[in-house]
Amino acid sequence: MRRISRRRPVLSIDDLHRLLDEVDHPTFRLMIILAVCLGLRASEVAALKWGDFDFDGQLMTVRRTILAGQVSCACSRRAYVLTLDCQLVEMLLDWRSETSFSHKTDWVFASPSTAGKLPHDAAAVQHFHIRKAALKAGLSGATGWRIFRRTYASTLFSMGNNLRTIQQLLRHSSPTTRAAFSVAPRTEDLREANQKFIRLILETGDCDAKRAVTEGAPTSLIAGSVNGKRASRKKRVQTRPRQKKRRPATNA
Repeated sequence: MRRISRRRPVLSIDDLHRLLDEVDHPTFRLMIILAVCLGLRASEVAALKWGDFDFDGQLMTVRRTILAGQVSCACSRRAYVLTLDCQLVEMLLDWRSETSFSHKTDWVFASPSTAGKLPHDAAAVQHFHIRKAALKAGLSGATGWRIFRRTYASTLFSMGNNLRTIQQLLRHSSPTTRAAFSVAPRTEDLREANQKFIRLILETGDCDAKRAVTEGAPTSLIAGSVNGKRASRKKRVQTRPRQKKRRPATNA
């Protein structure tokens, strides 16, 4: 049977603005902003603690994930340091001054229903808040954490960033992508690429200019390809030489 390719949806900058306008709860709104502006997975957003942030150096470390209340190490199995824009730092510090759980060991998005012992469940936030806000904004009901991550990658690519920089920001560990790019980007390049995207989301300005930047963004970022061709592994089949069958001896 022939496979029918489906394009993975991404959101425009205007779509993101309309979605954020429909999210009333400040906790969930900040969760969405961090996921969109940093390309975080849902399990990584929920697992953030205040001790993961270096506000003076404008840095954040992704150390763990949480799924169904089970805490584990990061998806890449090692800690990653991400750069923060000054606007994100201000928003996080404002939230820290408002929340009752502001200690270094507390969850950033601690759930009051569990007395801060667990963070808000990312799947529940997507089902009860993100998708309802998306429908109010006239977007697809399937809008969620994965689409935020794809939007982040596609917009970065349309802004002229190379795949190696995007791979580092998304914390992908594809060996084929690493083989295609042998030079690692500098921290300054990662910070500049991330700041351009964040300021499209958070700063107000001319919508036509923002639309011109994101116009023509690819619907998906194909990872694991080298020079536009997907790498394939051929299995080696070991063949044994055939042995001739011996005929039974006949008596004369």
